[in-house]
Amino acid sequence: MEEPEADNLRLARNNQDTDISDETQDFRFLNIFSKSSDNASIPKRGEKDFEPNGTDLQDAVLAESRQAMHDALSVERIHTSKVHVEGIWRSERNMAEITIARGPHFKTVGKADSKGVLWLLPEETIYMIERGNLECWWEEGVPMSLQGAYATCIEACGGLERYQVYAYLKRAGYILQRAPTFFDHDENDTAQKAPLVTTRAATTRSPGLFAYLYNTIFGPRPPSQTGPMVSPGVYRSYEFIYQRLALIQSHHPPHEPISLTSDNARLPYRIAYNLWKPQPHFKKSNPPPPDFRIAVVDARDMGVPTLAQLSALFDSVPVDTTTAGKNMFQKLKDGYRNVIIAVVDTGVTSFLKFGDVGFGDELLYTRKPYAGRGGKHGGRGGRGGGRGGGRGGRGGQGGRG
Repeated sequence: MEEPEADNLRLARNNQDTDISDETQDFRFLNIFSKSSDNASIPKRGEKDFEPNGTDLQDAVLAESRQAMHDALSVERIHTSKVHVEGIWRSERNMAEITIARGPHFKTVGKADSKGVLWLLPEETIYMIERGNLECWWEEGVPMSLQGAYATCIEACGGLERYQVYAYLKRAGYILQRAPTFFDHDENDTAQKAPLVTTRAATTRSPGLFAYLYNTIFGPRPPSQTGPMVSPGVYRSYEFIYQRLALIQSHHPPHEPISLTSDNARLPYRIAYNLWKPQPHFKKSNPPPPDFRIAVVDARDMGVPTLAQLSALFDSVPVDTTTAGKNMFQKLKDGYRNVIIAVVDTGVTSFLKFGDVGFGDELLYTRKPYAGRGGKHGGRGGRGGGRGGGRGGRGGQGGRG
């Protein structure tokens, strides 16, 4: 007969294998939104059933849950007078003209022209309508619905995927602005005006005159095509041996600022948005250098970027001059140029970071080994080197008497 503990372990294992996301959500708690109440708050989630059991009770609960969801979505949204924002969609400019601006939203969104008129980009228009902060109107005086905003603005946003990434990052609190390479005006221009890949030998350096004569007379013979890569001889350091082993050319990113070019970058591998972390004193008219640069890719249409596509994408990104002062591991992590690619797969967004890293620039064999403090017989007060008298003094045996 099995022990009771074995049954408990089996039940615990079965509970761990259950995926809660596969269960049916009970949305009857949303009935609170269909009732007029000034003190309405976000309710907690309801109960879930593991699987259909075919009973009338479960079917009735499911029907009530769906009706509660429909009623909650059909509730009219009310704009308070303190944060009420109105705008008119101008189809000739593909932008929304703000006629009444209130609230803190315009610290990071919108742009005023020379006449002081505030304009919203298509993605900003959809985002504010979706959040219930903007009441937008057509030029004919008809209110614009959320469906109408999507149908009108989504193409000017660069596609649904770009707006999904924009809305996701805005809800997370980040500050976004369109990058200069948001559009691809040179799509038909196939001429390559800049080199796509920059490579050179990883560790080859021209020796001095004395070193050249010494290596010619006393140094090891050059390797033959059929012999070993490191020929027998006298080697004064490991550097020469590692240089012989460097057969494949390595990539060396630029360490100093260079002229930027986006002629070779093609959609979707172009910078779409500049991204900043939340900051209270952000000036959208004079923003600081962005913390991240985002390119948006549809996973259904595009695959992993090629080396030529990444190289063209990096050519449109400025060099981070502060990377030279970082430690080796931070250099290899961030690189001198980096881009975040947002991969959208039917609404699910994943962020991948690509860096222009120069592994060939970080020569580990030229670094001196770290000498730690102390050791088995070293350091302060080691064997035979301490202060004190005789065997009992400080520092052990052999101290000064």
